[in-house]
Amino acid sequence: MTSAAPQDPTPGGGSPRPDHTARSAVTAWMSQAARSPSAALATWRLGELVPLHTGRVWDLVEVDFDLARSAMRELTEFSEHVGPHLVSGMERATWILLPIGTAYRLAGVKGVLVHAAGWPLLAPPPGRYVGDRTWVLPDSDGDERDGEPWKRLTDADPLREAVHHVHGRLRRAGATRRW
Repeated sequence: MTSAAPQDPTPGGGSPRPDHTARSAVTAWMSQAARSPSAALATWRLGELVPLHTGRVWDLVEVDFDLARSAMRELTEFSEHVGPHLVSGMERATWILLPIGTAYRLAGVKGVLVHAAGWPLLAPPPGRYVGDRTWVLPDSDGDERDGEPWKRLTDADPLREAVHHVHGRLRRAGATRRW
């Protein structure tokens, strides 16, 4: 995976700026989560944030930025796929896209907020940094079926295990965190 937006380390690596052809495809795919995909595309062309609604194309969890970065590092160390996620350094948050019907598996996990269907995620266009938010998109991980790696979302179960592992590691180290 490659690095993220300038001056802002991204939790899962990946590519914040896909090439033009891939960006068009991922933009069209992501716009499907908006109430009006055509209006979303028009707003993104203006470089503005668009509300994408959970439960239409994906489920969504919000994770503290540092916790997400550590958990995603765990996932990549164990060769788990890290799918698209949105990061904000100022908000210290990471929003992780999960397959529909799986976010509930992270309910009650410390430092993770599960957003209900219909919740609006204010998102910039893929490949752009707007309002201190940028998408981190996965690179192809070598899977021949992986022509659109950004459509392959993070699996909820390995993410939950990675978050628990990070919490355990911090407890053993005696660290205190707000999450």
